Amino acid sequence: MEQRRSFILILAKALLQFQAPSHRIENQLEAAARVLDVPAEFLHLPSLVIVSFGSLDGEQGAPVVEKRRKSSFSSKSLKSTIAMSILGKNKDDDADSPQETHEGGPDNGGGVTESEPAQEKAAHGTGFGIRVHIVKSGGKMELGKLHELHVIYRKVVHDEMSAQDGRIKLLKLLKQPPIYNIYERCVHAFICGLLICVMSFGGSFVDMWVAGAGCATIAYLQLGVASKNPLYSNIF
Repeated sequence: MEQRRSFILILAKALLQFQAPSHRIENQLEAAARVLDVPAEFLHLPSLVIVSFGSLDGEQGAPVVEKRRKSSFSSKSLKSTIAMSILGKNKDDDADSPQETHEGGPDNGGGVTESEPAQEKAAHGTGFGIRVHIVKSGGKMELGKLHELHVIYRKVVHDEMSAQDGRIKLLKLLKQPPIYNIYERCVHAFICGLLICVMSFGGSFVDMWVAGAGCATIAYLQLGVASKNPLYSNIF
């Protein structure tokens, strides 16, 4: 179960980082959770996905161990009352037989409490809740990696690949460097600006070189400067 949940979380991060279409992110995550038999709900916001595992009915949720002390403390009086009523009815039988699972003490006024391991076992067996994860990631559109991501997603959904193998492949895909470095992308921006100026706006011979230089400068600021400073990253 943990491997399947981890795959869903990494899938959500990859979809955000590679700029998948926003109208498909929730649908893909819901389909993956349904096929992997993981009860989950998703909420997509810009550069953010909120994932909740489990259900309000407590089906296949997360064990809530933290609430064990509160529940045991609040039920001590009820347990002691029931035990005392039973002991009152069977006083003669209880005097002859030793107590095995109950004990009295000064802290509870001579009452009867359940042993600690039994309480812990009951808490693990019956208490379930919801885990909420917030996945936040920013990135740029990469169509090549987005296609590879979709291939991995389809293999996992169609049972051609396990969730653990899909998780490993997604992690490798997230760590891969971009196909083109910064300077190559600046050259591409220069060529695009040059051609767009001439073909779309009817620019002159001088205008196309100025437009190409401007596009290359903006591309360098976006890739080399703004990405290293969070104060300017939102501008681009």
